[in-house]
Amino acid sequence: MARRGDRLAYRACAVAVLAAFAAAAAVGAQPHPQPEGPVWSQSPLQHPNLRLLPTDTCGQDYSDRITAGVAPINKYPWTALLIYSSGGSDLVIRCGGSLITKRYVLTVSHCVNGRKLGSDKLLSVRLGDWDQRTDVDCDGDFCAPPAEDYGIEEVIPHPHYEPLSSRNASNDIALLRLDRNVPNSPFIRTICLPITPEMRQATFVGKNLVLAGWGRTEKGGSTPVKLYIDVPVVDEQTCQQRYSRWDRRIVPSQICAGGRGGDDSCASNSGSALMALEGQPPRAYLIGVDSYGRRDCGVVGHPDVYTRVSSFLTWILDTIRP
Repeated sequence: MARRGDRLAYRACAVAVLAAFAAAAAVGAQPHPQPEGPVWSQSPLQHPNLRLLPTDTCGQDYSDRITAGVAPINKYPWTALLIYSSGGSDLVIRCGGSLITKRYVLTVSHCVNGRKLGSDKLLSVRLGDWDQRTDVDCDGDFCAPPAEDYGIEEVIPHPHYEPLSSRNASNDIALLRLDRNVPNSPFIRTICLPITPEMRQATFVGKNLVLAGWGRTEKGGSTPVKLYIDVPVVDEQTCQQRYSRWDRRIVPSQICAGGRGGDDSCASNSGSALMALEGQPPRAYLIGVDSYGRRDCGVVGHPDVYTRVSSFLTWILDTIRP
């Protein structure tokens, strides 16, 4: 009887194990939906490619003169312009970006594989510019070297960005690998990434961040001179309410800022930097990259939507190389 009982118990156990394996296989066969923004367990501070980020010198701004609303010629020296060919020999500037290492510029994915690019082709990245109308920028008797154009060795859109999506713009982020290293100077520098736990966890709701770039103005068109302005960060629920009428969905890997009216969301184009200035002397950290907003910028109660950089730190570090 004991032996027969052992055999029955063994068979029951085997049946249970096989059933468990079958259930696991069935679950594994189910398609898993992609997250709206990646959730990474690995700390960026432990990532082997952290050494590629110039954490000791990033975000330093040596401009010593400020003109309200207009950036001095060496202020925010990590801002970049993306240059496209637009049929024939015409060149146009459609987007912006930020230099994050000596070899990489961070921008938004729709500027490299978006459905509205049409026949425009991304050609190069311009660094060290201030006034697009002049070859040499001067502020009084203080002049900067000419801006420098860099070729693009590799275009890397985020693999989960959906160019044809009209409802949301999650994963709207991209890296551009330049064709050569960028030397550090007072006019071309890198911005810091928000790699510390405090920066990664901060929502910045209710605080002002700095927006800088060459972008739309409340009078229409775009400005040839680099602009900057403080913009308030808006909570996700309020932002969702503003965009629900266009069937747009705000996700946690995005951050909303602006909406005070005037020109508070006009001083940028897609891919431009939304920055936090921290410490004494202050250093700039790249919190967001401009993803989308209303065409008629500067409307009260309508913030712009930015890709939240902290949600994509591991993707950035996984992707960059020396």
